[in-house]
Amino acid sequence: MSKKMATTGVGTARKSKGRGSPADAYASARAAKLDQQTPKWPELRVSISDSHSSISASGITHDLTSDDPQSEAVTFAADQARTNGKPIRMTATMATGDVHRMIVTPERSVVLLDHARPAGATPDAAPATTGRKSKAKKSSSGRPKSSGILSRFPPRLQPIIKWGAPAFVVLLVILVGAAILKGPKQPSTTTTIAQQEHPVPAPGALYTVTAPPGWSQTATWTVALADQTTPYTDVDTGVTAALTPDDGTTAQTAHDTEPNIAAHKANYLSVLSPDGSTRFTEPLTTTPVYGPVITTIDGAKVVLLQESSTTITYWPIAGGQPTNVTLPDGVSGQLNTTGPSVMVLLSEQRVAYLHHGAFQTLEALPLTTPMFANDGSVISAQPETGAWWSQQIDASPTSIKPTPPAGTAGIDQILAITPQDAIISWKGTPPAGSYNAPDVVAAYDVATGKLIAHATSANTLSPATAVYYSTQHNLTAANGFVLSTPAGQPATLTLINGLQVSAVYDHVYGQDQNQPAVINAAGLAHQLPASALTPVGASADHLMVASQNQLYALPADPTHSTTALPAITTAAATSAPATTAPATTAVPVAPKPTVKVAPTPATSAKVVPMTTTKAVPKTTPKVVPKTTAPAKPTAPKTTAKTATPTTAPAQKP
Repeated sequence: MSKKMATTGVGTARKSKGRGSPADAYASARAAKLDQQTPKWPELRVSISDSHSSISASGITHDLTSDDPQSEAVTFAADQARTNGKPIRMTATMATGDVHRMIVTPERSVVLLDHARPAGATPDAAPATTGRKSKAKKSSSGRPKSSGILSRFPPRLQPIIKWGAPAFVVLLVILVGAAILKGPKQPSTTTTIAQQEHPVPAPGALYTVTAPPGWSQTATWTVALADQTTPYTDVDTGVTAALTPDDGTTAQTAHDTEPNIAAHKANYLSVLSPDGSTRFTEPLTTTPVYGPVITTIDGAKVVLLQESSTTITYWPIAGGQPTNVTLPDGVSGQLNTTGPSVMVLLSEQRVAYLHHGAFQTLEALPLTTPMFANDGSVISAQPETGAWWSQQIDASPTSIKPTPPAGTAGIDQILAITPQDAIISWKGTPPAGSYNAPDVVAAYDVATGKLIAHATSANTLSPATAVYYSTQHNLTAANGFVLSTPAGQPATLTLINGLQVSAVYDHVYGQDQNQPAVINAAGLAHQLPASALTPVGASADHLMVASQNQLYALPADPTHSTTALPAITTAAATSAPATTAPATTAVPVAPKPTVKVAPTPATSAKVVPMTTTKAVPKTTPKVVPKTTAPAKPTAPKTTAKTATPTTAPAQKP
């Protein structure tokens, strides 16, 4: 054995000054390698104190309530690491003020990073030496004689002690590092992914504002929102897309790091899972022009954002590489995502829809108004006939022309068209000796053109500036009417004079008789308190509301129902005059099929901007411009919308 190898035994002086033991070097190398391989985010943040301990995951704080918060934090981190399929970073601030940076593996191993990059630390001091080289003594056999502690062991055991000791020290360092966080108690190792498959987000209570009826005052989870933005929740997947001030992995915001920037600036696009945890984030350099929205492109759910006037970007809803698409030249308005897919107007004669990763341009049909895009086609309305058309590239247009209800004398106007329903007003036939007759409002299935409900209008209605619909609850509503199409049951159409709609989810939300109101599927209105919040989204089991730059995911609460709210009196007699019957209920015609618009996927609580006009009488050859509606006595109307309610407040009704 050489002299050099003999002098590296445990307990002897090192020839290379300023270095620690081989065990320290190994631990540092392992920590540095793991630090390099582990993603910078997500990062868990733990705060341990005598009075309160917590852990922040994806920007949501979770209380540590066990008797051993250190052990609970490690278990939480290991479960999160297993869920992510990779180690996860964690920073722990102890009650003493000490801060420990570490990485927790799915196997519950804790690797301290302070060895790799200690803050303000200096290299380990080397043992003192005399400065002289000492030669190792040789035995009678000519081999170097072992010195120090190693020489006390039999020669056969010396190689084992020599190479086993460093491995033992490495293991000891790891165990000591875990003990710093775990505390004196031995943690249970029986925790499985199934016990805590998703992190439990922090709840949030509504104090001075009121949740919508049927929903709890305490949210399952909350998340901070950027100023002047509205999130979007997809009812099919429960995924929420929002503009946020941080990336959901740290408590720091732009305000913390850049004092001249508002704390609620839109710094990130955050996509959240149904439990509120961050699915993925994308940093933003500027405030987006449009979005975010969740829509369908080429048969797949995507999160879409328009960051500039020339380009849009969308990501797979599960995360992945983005797709950038350049907008066509001559765009005359913002994106239209009110239908299942994406459309943009280029001029009065040209329209484009997003398909196959690019915008496909069409020449608009004469005397029609493009309404929205299905996945692979554009739907347009023809005001003069009440028909709606489907156009796509490399195919002939197709149309569905509705049949007028009995006793009508031609079309009056198209009130609304959505991916699931069309609402059309028909002129009534005046009785003998009279020149006036009430209009008949009829609802049709867009997929088939079948008449599903109709009602006699005691008041003159105008085309809706915006129409809202929810495929989850089979509701469509706009100013003046509510259509309910429950699967397997007769559809009902209720006309309500003075109704102004602002959202449709589990109920219709808006104003009735100039009072905040919630309207059920039967058209019965209940007055809401002034403090009531209007929903901004819905999933299968949560209703989303926003207040003071916070999004609240509210669970259902049957005890908080509309029965405690005062009803707004509205008559429902179809034969009563308008002065005493501000509402008329539809005549059920037939059950509506369960699938309304095949094969396009369902969307939730969207708003379709209406620009259709009243049809020109057949005796008048002049065509009224499609974007101009005739003046008619109407109830107060909301501000016209050109986008879904998931855009900036400028588009709110």
